[in-house]
Amino acid sequence: MKYQVTVAGHSFEVVLSGEEVRVDGKAVVARMLKDAGSAQVMLLDGRVINLSFDRFEDHWVVRRSGDVAEVTVDTDRDRLLKRFSAGAGTGGRGGLVRAPMPGLVIRLLVAEGDPVEKGQGLLVLEAMKMENEIKSPITGMVGPLEAEPGSVVEKGALLLEVIPEG
Repeated sequence: MKYQVTVAGHSFEVVLSGEEVRVDGKAVVARMLKDAGSAQVMLLDGRVINLSFDRFEDHWVVRRSGDVAEVTVDTDRDRLLKRFSAGAGTGGRGGLVRAPMPGLVIRLLVAEGDPVEKGQGLLVLEAMKMENEIKSPITGMVGPLEAEPGSVVEKGALLLEVIPEG
């Protein structure tokens, strides 16, 4: 099975065939050592990697050694469906920014009406005594703020909206 995996704006082709894994055409030794629901321990090219993740409707939030990344995984079929549905409806996913995990909003880095670039920091969310900068999914303007410093939020809670430019 072939997948298009996007992590922090970088896309990779991942092909799984039996026990063989190829990333952008390069063979990778990958083996699951422990599967504990949303926590995984993998052996990847001789290195042990601890991951935890949460699945949302259209993406995953993956945590490794304190780093947090939003990951999308598409099959050829998914990409084909997106291509044929482009232009229908509102024209995209928009800029709803949701909490990737439960936590405490420490500080806002933007205000309503501020212009922002894709990948720009919007706010800092503390979870498990670690500060995580939540970034803009799109370029646009900060819309309504749903959270403020000191707010305790649940996983998936709407934090703010970025209104696409144009």
